[in-house]
Amino acid sequence: MGPGELRQAITEPAAAEGLALEPGLVEVLLRDLGAVGGTGTSEAATLPLLSHALRATWQQRPDDTLTVAGYARTGGVHEAVAATAERVHGQLPPEHQDIARMLLLNLVHVGDAGDDTRNRTARDDLIELTTAGVPSTRAQDVTADVEAFTGARLLTAHADHVETGHEALQWAWPRLREWIDGPRARLRLHQRLTEAARIWHVEGRDTSLLLCGARLATVSDWLGEETGAHPVLRPVEREFLRACRTYEEAERRRSRRLWQLVAGLAVLLVIALTSGLLVVEKSGEAQRGTAEAQKQEHRALAALLSSEARRPGVRRRTDGSVRQGS
Repeated sequence: MGPGELRQAITEPAAAEGLALEPGLVEVLLRDLGAVGGTGTSEAATLPLLSHALRATWQQRPDDTLTVAGYARTGGVHEAVAATAERVHGQLPPEHQDIARMLLLNLVHVGDAGDDTRNRTARDDLIELTTAGVPSTRAQDVTADVEAFTGARLLTAHADHVETGHEALQWAWPRLREWIDGPRARLRLHQRLTEAARIWHVEGRDTSLLLCGARLATVSDWLGEETGAHPVLRPVEREFLRACRTYEEAERRRSRRLWQLVAGLAVLLVIALTSGLLVVEKSGEAQRGTAEAQKQEHRALAALLSSEARRPGVRRRTDGSVRQGS
């Protein structure tokens, strides 16, 4: 939106409600909105910030006029959301502040590079996750905190779901920013687990969609951390992880059996090769023994013939044969 459209967004709703704007207020608002735009804030967050700042200024009006002084008391576009959130948080009983942290974390979708957005959550899920994450919390405690933030227009509660009032809350409120940034990696990991479990469930619990290996190990390591900084698991997520572990253990057993079979076949192959080599070697030895025996027989026959030829009374025929004398 350009300056002209932003000016209309400020003046026209006020005029429709019969409210006057003190001279200079619009210029201050436009100046502050321009400064916000230069901080990397998305355009989607600019209008929610403006809306909240105008509402806070309206709450500070002396009569039917929105004033610069009243706007200044809100903290301006930069601080109005944070001031309201801090006020609501500070008014909660101490035991409810952990509940507020847990329920707000479940209402934020944490991005990779700080581009966090609101996360619409079913009311029943929000109550279940929050009560499970904070010991001794009752459903009415969660409902009371939701109502406190809803009354300040920081949350929007519907019959079946709850969401943050606008995208600005998760980056404009330093306390929530700290809650998100501290365990950001774990929150991102939990969101990926949530999405993987959802797809697995929707696709008929297909085993090809289960986590295994390094990915499952990473999730298991996260679950083993006793930080208390991440939301608890939904029932479908617990079922998904049980299925992942059961499947991986079955795959390990199958792999072990396969390796055992391969090892057994390798041993049999070695035995077969060794036996074959022994048979070949024995056959060679037998052949060499037979040849040697034949040579010995030939030598013995030759020696016998030679001996017979040299005996007295044996004459050689003219054809070379011998004849025994009378």
